[in-house]
Amino acid sequence: MKIAIKDANILIDLANCDLVEACMRLPYEFVTTELVLLQLRQEAQWAAVEPFVATGLIRTATLSADEEYRVAVDPLIDVLGHADMQVLWLAMREQAILLTGDLKLRKEASRRRVLVHGLLWILDELIETRILAAAEAAKRLRLAMAGRAFLPQTECDARLKRWETAAGA
Repeated sequence: MKIAIKDANILIDLANCDLVEACMRLPYEFVTTELVLLQLRQEAQWAAVEPFVATGLIRTATLSADEEYRVAVDPLIDVLGHADMQVLWLAMREQAILLTGDLKLRKEASRRRVLVHGLLWILDELIETRILAAAEAAKRLRLAMAGRAFLPQTECDARLKRWETAAGA
């Protein structure tokens, strides 16, 4: 099973769109770090995520002492922060997909040749696996756009047009 590493940003976006449960049904092993969960525990979205952490559907992974040292001395820690650097290192170690909506983290992950995706890709996957219908995905995307999610407008518009057209057919 493929591993997908989640940062706090994507977990917040999924919770805001009521997509955590649907996402957990995708054929991936979802992993994050304790530091990400610590950040999330201080957010309202923790209630949507906590049951999946408690049941192990979102697994917590740790970095070795050497990896933690490398994270701490990486010059990008001042730009990305400790939690984002941890998930980046974890994705590199596990050769996993990194799921994030954070633009700086996405760019650095791509630079380090880590496969990185965000909320739009998750919605595409949910439709492709028939977990969500196109109309429902469009509704959830509109929720994300109305909230704090930072999404590329042209890609959102294209998906909304495609999904809402498919739903009306």
